[in-house]
Amino acid sequence: MTQARWVDKVRAREEGQKSFQIEHPAGWIIMPIHYSMFDASTPAWVAEQKRIYFGDNPHKTSIDWEREMDINMELVFGVRCYPSFRWEVNTRYETPYDPMRPIKLCCDFNVAIKAWLLVQTIHGRFYGFDEIANLKEDATIPKMVTAFRLAYPAHPGGVEVYGDATGSNQGYGAENESAYDLMKISFSGYPSPVTFHVPPSNPPPKLRIDSINAALVGIEGEPVLILNRLKCHYTIADLLEVIFDKSGTREKQITDLEDPKHLLTHASTGLGYCMAVCRPVSQLAALLRKREKGRKRVDLQKGQRLGRL
Repeated sequence: MTQARWVDKVRAREEGQKSFQIEHPAGWIIMPIHYSMFDASTPAWVAEQKRIYFGDNPHKTSIDWEREMDINMELVFGVRCYPSFRWEVNTRYETPYDPMRPIKLCCDFNVAIKAWLLVQTIHGRFYGFDEIANLKEDATIPKMVTAFRLAYPAHPGGVEVYGDATGSNQGYGAENESAYDLMKISFSGYPSPVTFHVPPSNPPPKLRIDSINAALVGIEGEPVLILNRLKCHYTIADLLEVIFDKSGTREKQITDLEDPKHLLTHASTGLGYCMAVCRPVSQLAALLRKREKGRKRVDLQKGQRLGRL
């Protein structure tokens, strides 16, 4: 049944002061419990109810009001890390690939590596055009690099590696090599340069999350981060489904292998390390302040010219 037919056939009925129900012709009934369904819930009424609520419960916060009175389901199921992501805005069926530009390989290292996103910067935009994914429990860094080399055996533009700074310290294999040592060995003989752009320490999780959100909307509403919807499945799933943990400062990670959500966070974390280096949100804030200062200077100069007329 279409939205129009639904609206035409819904009947609202108030039964005294006890209930308010919506009956659908198919036979099922909705019993709304949100105060916005009632005519009496004007802004003034809501403000008065808030005053009473917080007066009777001084220990409660606005989060309690949203959960209990506004029935905010996001507070039950979790707050999304990437609310700026929009499928229709941030994904394309086709994304550009330029063999002469470097590939940014966005890495996160876990006990079981799942997915690395491949990104290119073209005309100021970050295009996620492919993923290297391995869902097997025996996925290793050499196997991931091998999968990349099979997909892009001779990319002329070179490869730039971004990722977890702790990968420089983690020990792997019999020789206890770091993650990046293994990557360098695995990339040995690659026909174009492979460079590593990993800071000495990781940014705060909130900074890399905010940097991704900032790229999803852009400075003036023009998205800077675009993903290929046919190839970047794990990154898109992350941006849609990853939620904050109880601290509200980093992603909630699922370690239960029986839970399908344990596949989340891997691809987006690697992307976050890349964005925190290439386009950190702190840098954007400084750019906006500089731009705003320039606008004020122009407005002042216009005012001075008009004053001389």
